[in-house]
Amino acid sequence: MGNPIFVRGLSRSGGTLVVTLFDSHPDIAMSYEQYPNLLEIDPGTDESALIASIRSAETPVAARALCPTPGMGTYIVRYDRGGLSHRDFADHLQQLHTEGLDLQTVAGRLRMMEIGGLVKMQRQNKTHWGMKMVGDYTTFLDRWPDCRVINVMRDGRDVMASQINNMSGDKTPAKVAKGWASSHRKFRNFQKKNPKHAYEVRYEKLVRSPAAEIKKMCDFIGLPFSDLMMNHDKQDLTIHNAKHLSGARVAKPIDDSQVGRWKKEMTKQQISEFMDVVGDALEKYGYT
Repeated sequence: MGNPIFVRGLSRSGGTLVVTLFDSHPDIAMSYEQYPNLLEIDPGTDESALIASIRSAETPVAARALCPTPGMGTYIVRYDRGGLSHRDFADHLQQLHTEGLDLQTVAGRLRMMEIGGLVKMQRQNKTHWGMKMVGDYTTFLDRWPDCRVINVMRDGRDVMASQINNMSGDKTPAKVAKGWASSHRKFRNFQKKNPKHAYEVRYEKLVRSPAAEIKKMCDFIGLPFSDLMMNHDKQDLTIHNAKHLSGARVAKPIDDSQVGRWKKEMTKQQISEFMDVVGDALEKYGYT
């Protein structure tokens, strides 16, 4: 089993695209948004009863309604993005208990995430597994000392345009700016301490020179480049059969049509509010 591969990127930065590219590789099985924090449950939850009820549900939506928290329900529904089912979830939780772990510990939640990744890898007869990640980088590195983490950086103004126009919630230029600057600062600090485990890819470079940038990422994780990654839209990937906010984009060939979208979609006031928070960070990271 090869080193696990984790992809980090602030929402709407291109992380789903990078995961999909790796999922196209003949040796890598990637999953989507199976975040361990979604599995947090209250102490005292009867996990054995939970396993039985989820296993008996007819559909993922029905299983979701049986979950003790909204986060777990979201996790189960997202399982299909990795080609898994709610009954697989029940089986994996049972395996976790057999190993003497549960979802009430960080170790248990990370292991649950790993079980899902490994099952997809084994079913697809591949040698590496991975997925998108959130959380503390050091926690992941402590759990998987040989893991590789790839951070996707995208112009914060384009991230703002995509989040405000494509996502629900109370997104504002100031909130997006704060999250953008903080996310990349944390990754840069981690990368400085762990250069062999951390790599940064620019969304703009990736979509404009995909072959060159994909080869660099492959070199980083220690696997040969595959032409299949340049034709991810033509592969039979689990993401293409699941509902995902970025599903329509990753079902198409790579293009740079979304670079600079903020110039057309954002008002001067929104741009000003974003810049007031970001300050010099945008230029520091190479965006004029």
